[in-house]
Amino acid sequence: MMISLVVHVVIFTKTSYHNPRQQKYPTVTCKHRQHNHERKTMRDDFTLETKIQLAKRVSYHCSFPGCGSLTVGPSDESEKSTSSVGTACHISAASEGKGARRYDANLSPEERKHISNGIWMCDKHGKLIDTDETRFSTELLKTWKELAENVASFMVQKGYDYQTALKLLEGKKLANNDVTIEQTGTENEKIGNLITDSCISIVWGKQISDAIRDYLIEHFRNSFGHGNATSFEIIINENKITISDNGTEFNPQQLIENEEKTGGTIAIKNLLLQHSDKLIFTTQRNGDSNRTIITILDNADAIFSITPCSVQLTFEEFHYGNSTITISKDCNEFYIVLPPYFALSDVRFMPKKFPQFDRTGKSLVFIVEHISDGVQTLLRENYPECRIIGIK
Repeated sequence: MMISLVVHVVIFTKTSYHNPRQQKYPTVTCKHRQHNHERKTMRDDFTLETKIQLAKRVSYHCSFPGCGSLTVGPSDESEKSTSSVGTACHISAASEGKGARRYDANLSPEERKHISNGIWMCDKHGKLIDTDETRFSTELLKTWKELAENVASFMVQKGYDYQTALKLLEGKKLANNDVTIEQTGTENEKIGNLITDSCISIVWGKQISDAIRDYLIEHFRNSFGHGNATSFEIIINENKITISDNGTEFNPQQLIENEEKTGGTIAIKNLLLQHSDKLIFTTQRNGDSNRTIITILDNADAIFSITPCSVQLTFEEFHYGNSTITISKDCNEFYIVLPPYFALSDVRFMPKKFPQFDRTGKSLVFIVEHISDGVQTLLRENYPECRIIGIK
């Protein structure tokens, strides 16, 4: 009797699958570059289920800030085939070696392949984060992952598209990041990457983000070109940008009065005049360094941890007056936290109760929660050069 043997061969490609029962969701692992002598190194790869969960938790959108590319869709190969440009990347590398980025020897194999060590990216950005472990730190990627999952939650719960959901992240914390620049010629790229990676455009809005980037580049050039600085540092921490340089003493806000259309003058005007109702911008000389802080307050009391050039007024002080308030000559600007729900008659009594505000010679910034347009108008009539920051 003759027996016939038939062998079936199923071929899988990287991005599409011909056997839908065996592979429901197309996923790709973000593999760090390996040299020939490293290919036998054991990798703590994600399981298929982990890859699928990473993708689902961001609704199959890329987690790179502002990208949001959809990473899965139909394939032309058949009615059942799907195609993916998505990548399940390790935050801390799956194995050690020259090409491995962010490898942490203290992690166990189970921790290394756990879903908490993964982030979902499009193919383009998956490759990008493997090129520079200094720029793309573990802490940074974990923040990106959290923000991307928040966006996906808004999309699912509220039915928003990606761009609409992205705007709802305004008010969240920035991704901690920093950069030190010690020579000219690299400032545009380094500062631009810093602003992008810290998610400022997402959390504070694109217009403010662009204005801050423009200003920081000009601030650096002025520090090196006119202030003889040799070091320039930017630290971004949660909701605050701190800029330090070791150049000669200078207050950038002096440029607002400059009529010359230099890059620095235009940048500071765009930043402060267009966003004066949101941004805190304070400058001080600390030892041999200039220090500038840019932030958006989420509550009025936060100003006291940012600058000593600040005071809080209570309704009781408005009733009796407070002549003990003094403004230091070292303050370039002075921040005054007014009581919530400040009223029109309160503004009328200010010049009488606090005459020192009229003769200060400093830039006054009033910070108040729940302020009406009418109160703001009257404040500006009493103090024409003031800024008003309203907190909802």
